[in-house]
Amino acid sequence: MAAGAHRWSRHYLDLDTGGLTEHPPHATQAAEFTARSAGLLFALPAAEHDAEFTGPAAMTLFASSDTRDADLFVTVHLFDPDGTEVLFTGASEPNAPVSQGWLRMSHRELDPALSLPHRPWHPHTTPAPLQPHQVYEAHVEIWPLSIVVPAGYRLAVSIRGQDYTHDLAPGPLGVRGSGPFWHELPGDRDDPAYDGRTTLHSAPGQHPSLLLPLIPAEDHDHDSGAFRP
Repeated sequence: MAAGAHRWSRHYLDLDTGGLTEHPPHATQAAEFTARSAGLLFALPAAEHDAEFTGPAAMTLFASSDTRDADLFVTVHLFDPDGTEVLFTGASEPNAPVSQGWLRMSHRELDPALSLPHRPWHPHTTPAPLQPHQVYEAHVEIWPLSIVVPAGYRLAVSIRGQDYTHDLAPGPLGVRGSGPFWHELPGDRDDPAYDGRTTLHSAPGQHPSLLLPLIPAEDHDHDSGAFRP
């Protein structure tokens, strides 16, 4: 394998424990969150050695809503051994998480010709409102990331119904954590349809998962330029 080539690493969400596991849980599970909350967080075990993730990522979810639509905000996080989130300086956000992705569930339709496992492609041409409490499959594109997770640190992912924020001072645009990628536009997200309760589901044949671009350990001796805390 050429230096810097990645290997796809799929991690399954354990909705009961909040973990990310190599194998899907056997039991049927469900976990819910309200739109205006911190949502749900799922973490990998603490890294035993430095691990690099460089490339695009994606999340597969099976979700239902108690309203006719729902927004899914997916954020990739890094936590140090004390459980404190490590944030990074971005082009327009001084304290940014590792990466983010978004999907409005009524726009979940995929273009089968353009979609790849690591890059779901949504045409956004045929919105399909939800039937409340019915489970739908949703694929969320996560922007490419490049991070070295040091030994003892944890990579995690959160799913919520609103933008990621932190408690630090706001950036130049007055937003805490999401910079210009802020979705609270008047006349859009103030619709009650996006303020409901979303439930994630896991069942045989319907296992939510996170796909990450892992750089194999034997390639760690090259300088990829990945962020290192």
